[in-house]
Amino acid sequence: MRDERWHLRAVALPDGDEPADWWIVGGRLSTEPVDGARDLPGGWVAPGLVDAHVHLTFEARDRLGLERGSPELIAAHLDLQRRAGVLALRDAGSLPGVALEAEPDGGARVVGCGPFLAPPDFFLSHLYDGTAPEDAVEAARARVRDGWPWVKIVADYPGEESFNPLAPRLGYPFELVAAIADAVHAEGARLAVHVMGPIVGEIVAAGADSIEHGNWADADTVRDMAERGTAWCPTLTTVLGHIEPIAAEVPPARALLERQRETLPLAAELGVTLLAGTDEEPHGSVAEEVAAMMRYGAPVDAALAAATTGARRYLGLPGLEARARADVVTFARDPRADVAALREPAAVVAGGRLVAPAGASRS
Repeated sequence: MRDERWHLRAVALPDGDEPADWWIVGGRLSTEPVDGARDLPGGWVAPGLVDAHVHLTFEARDRLGLERGSPELIAAHLDLQRRAGVLALRDAGSLPGVALEAEPDGGARVVGCGPFLAPPDFFLSHLYDGTAPEDAVEAARARVRDGWPWVKIVADYPGEESFNPLAPRLGYPFELVAAIADAVHAEGARLAVHVMGPIVGEIVAAGADSIEHGNWADADTVRDMAERGTAWCPTLTTVLGHIEPIAAEVPPARALLERQRETLPLAAELGVTLLAGTDEEPHGSVAEEVAAMMRYGAPVDAALAAATTGARRYLGLPGLEARARADVVTFARDPRADVAALREPAAVVAGGRLVAPAGASRS
């Protein structure tokens, strides 16, 4: 492979003030000048963006027409993400029996949760194998021993015959969720929990490491998240797509949105780790998730951190540091002044290699 050498002078996002110089050589970042380095375009830079809630092995709306679980579908999703500057993803639930590489070809890093863990005949039947309550703790341990760094529980979900996202059914009892959390932690992994209804506080108390959705979280629950170090991935673009169109006529939907406008800025104020995740939305749309978080009250630095430094720190991935792997995305405009700039990366470099040309953006 040709040794790509790059020089970048840019302001670091989300909170940099003055431009600084970085060089890229041997796939690593350096603060020491490098001979023969070409200039990367862009006056603002972030470590490769993070989408912390995706599903690489299937798609909700069959947008690409590729076989579920196929290598072709996974590769297409990763390509869409890379072109948008997303170089790290947490796969928040994959199809049973489908492997995901932690560092697939092309540069993106994948942190996997493995197959969904939920009772039989409870979740979407074509996406998971149900696990009876008496087998759930051992199944969680097995996922970690199979190499997954996270385990994902579906804690509540509407019945398929009368789908109502505002009134989901409960899956495993809370004491079992706590036992699963203890087992996962004992194995050295972490637990993500899908929560749609008003049981967020109970799931936080049970020991979840990250709350997926959780839009009914109240202020006390957010304070508990802050004390426990629980992360929150609200997947706003997906949730709003279901809830905003009915909010004017459906009081509970309107109440959910009002609560989100109160609790999201509170979470940022209290230092809860916010994670940007797109879930059902198109791959490569994390910029829209950041914009939605800002629209519902997250300060711009917190919303940007949810897709950059904060998410990387939480997932144990490096940022813009000397000798770190060179995963960077640059912008011609400051996304803090206009979040739409986040949709238009000037250049994307993964592992020191240019993977999206200057001016590339999500199509």
